[in-house]
Amino acid sequence: MSEYIRMVSYFYRYQNGGKQENVGFGKVEGHNGKCRITLKLNDTRGVLGQSGEVYFYRYKQGDMYLYPLGEAAFNNNMLQFRDEFLEEAYTQDGHDLKELSGLLVYYNEQLFYGSQWSEEPIYVGDLVRARTALLNERKADSFKLREAQEVDIPEQKEYTEKQKEKRMEIKPESLEGSSREEMLKAAGEGEGTEIREQERVAASAVREETSKKLTGIPYLLKHRSPLPAFANNEVMQCVRIMPEDIGLMSRSNWEYGNNSFLMHGFYNYHYLLLGSMVYEDGARQYVLGVPGIYSGKDQYLAQIFGFRRFVPLRTCPFKTGEFGYWIAKLSK
Repeated sequence: MSEYIRMVSYFYRYQNGGKQENVGFGKVEGHNGKCRITLKLNDTRGVLGQSGEVYFYRYKQGDMYLYPLGEAAFNNNMLQFRDEFLEEAYTQDGHDLKELSGLLVYYNEQLFYGSQWSEEPIYVGDLVRARTALLNERKADSFKLREAQEVDIPEQKEYTEKQKEKRMEIKPESLEGSSREEMLKAAGEGEGTEIREQERVAASAVREETSKKLTGIPYLLKHRSPLPAFANNEVMQCVRIMPEDIGLMSRSNWEYGNNSFLMHGFYNYHYLLLGSMVYEDGARQYVLGVPGIYSGKDQYLAQIFGFRRFVPLRTCPFKTGEFGYWIAKLSK
């Protein structure tokens, strides 16, 4: 578009479905195919320490549609959000910015903030249905992503299969009718098999104990290359790992080895993050991080695949467009 569009509207607090006091404003400016959004809210009852979901919304033939923009959180009773993007990102279904109905900051069904450019009121039932439809759409997209990447995922089981082949040097059919002594002899034991078996058991125990020292998250944190520190030290002991390193962790973490979202991030940046964080309850937790740029779309995909938190590398007022890591908790 070549014309300049500017829309400014007041934001109101919606509590339990009812419209309450004015808490700020939202502004949208569009020119030459680019759009800029600015939100500034001030609410002493705002939710601290939790991000709200920022949306464009539009009513069409009586139904509400949501267009995710990112996240924003209250800090000292103030919420600010700023983003800049190409207009075509929100006009692909045949409408322009002037046809949008307003902006929303959604926390839950009981609390959200809304602005209106039209006379159409905001109904909480419409908002819940629109958000559910959007989540279902994102979930369907994630399945498409999983199917598309299954072809590209490296053969992570190749090493395991080779080990199985080595253990199958003696075919099962060749052992049919064989006694225990004959099987041991076939394996090259010869005389003194019982003594050698004891030695083998002892050696196996030593190998098992050694393998424990050469595996596990503490071992990886000590023997992998360090990553740049986070500006606020929110993530600590950061090291660079590869997908195959997940196999050195406890079995309960192996599911991440076939995680499509993780592999997608790895293909883009060629590494993963391993570190630790102190959560709200004061507990220190090992975490796995997938590098990426924050966006509303990736947020939904990340949550579906178990990466429920995004931590930017640097201190910034807005996450959108920032480089950081999608974080998932690990088992010890």
